[in-house]
Amino acid sequence: MDSYFNSLNKNFSKIINKHKKRYQRGKGIKLIGIKSLESNFNPLRKTYSPHLHVIVANKEMADILLSEWCYRAKKGYVNRKGQKADKVWNLDNALLEIIKYGSKIFTEPDLKKKEQKKLLHQKYI
Repeated sequence: MDSYFNSLNKNFSKIINKHKKRYQRGKGIKLIGIKSLESNFNPLRKTYSPHLHVIVANKEMADILLSEWCYRAKKGYVNRKGQKADKVWNLDNALLEIIKYGSKIFTEPDLKKKEQKKLLHQKYI
């Protein structure tokens, strides 16, 4: 799983760096946005679904990221139909959605064990 996360971040960085250089040469737009990584865990199948959430300044930037992302992805890992680009109507709500992914609570991967455990939990900050 580590190699997948590394590949995901590496590909995203390559896209950003490519367009940063184009912008510096006066041949493209500067990509501006916020990125957050989320990874859902399916306890029944014991699989993960890592994916990125990104907010960018406009549709042109979103289209660039989507096309580059699909182009650079390993075959079988990214399906264009699974990529979503929606206009942000409420920036506060969208930012909260992005920010919350960086602060998810760790959960017990086996739901049956979680139900059986009724231990007191301590919080560490």
